[in-house]
Amino acid sequence: MLRSGLPLARILKASVCILFCCCSLRAVAGPRSEPTDTGVGAKYENTRMMLRNFYCGHELRFDATGNLVSGGKPGPWTVCRDIQVEKLHLSSGKLKITGHRVYLFYDSGVKLFRDILEIESREFKKTKSYQEMMDGQRVSIEIKPVQQTDDAGIAALMSAVFYTSTEEFLQAVPKFWKSVVDPRPGVRPASPSPANGVFHPGNGVSAPVAMYSPDPDYAEEARLARFKGVVVLTATLGPDGLVHRVKITRPLGMGLDEKAVAKVLNWKFRPATKDGKPVAVDVRVEVAFNLY
Repeated sequence: MLRSGLPLARILKASVCILFCCCSLRAVAGPRSEPTDTGVGAKYENTRMMLRNFYCGHELRFDATGNLVSGGKPGPWTVCRDIQVEKLHLSSGKLKITGHRVYLFYDSGVKLFRDILEIESREFKKTKSYQEMMDGQRVSIEIKPVQQTDDAGIAALMSAVFYTSTEEFLQAVPKFWKSVVDPRPGVRPASPSPANGVFHPGNGVSAPVAMYSPDPDYAEEARLARFKGVVVLTATLGPDGLVHRVKITRPLGMGLDEKAVAKVLNWKFRPATKDGKPVAVDVRVEVAFNLY
């Protein structure tokens, strides 16, 4: 019912003005940023990704071209490469990725790298050590600035920070890993022989004798997981008694292989000899990791 003194045309005009003003205010405010689990980037969630350069650390910050700005440093690929992405969130010009690291051990029975959590017992999962390991696996990654928020823009950011293929990983992995992880023909180096100046002990070649061989340090991730075993290496010892080259023959994973290689490269030997003269030899080296 209309009040007296207010014509219908005037009331309609006022209503239109109020409606227009409300719409204008809404347009000025603009759309709010939403988590990418409702659209762009959702395909990456609950997916395992391979982090470029194997950066360790809990909070990693990258620029849009994939350069690390802060938060970490390169480490063993078996504990710092794989990340299980849980959530992506796009807000304020940055892409935030949260998830957890996947620690890998080498299962020599099936000759594959597997998630360490696949073999943990129920009893171990109740321990403080297990909780510390789980806390250590949490990771967040921030990439900024984000200039394109569509599928193509997010894909470019992800490919700048993560490997997009196994081939990229194989090109980046350290040389001492090549004969283990790269199955492509021609990757495995030729066996040493007297023709290239490297011998094997025996048949007139004396065995080298270790003069300085300290034990390697334990990887923290392996210690928390109570993981132990033996890394088998092939080391080339020069006529000077020093270790010139090392490759992994049978790995362990969990960051222990790099610890073994780093230490063995500093070992010193009384060199092998042939006809009374020092010669280079290739020898098998077993490095045991035990927890006491």
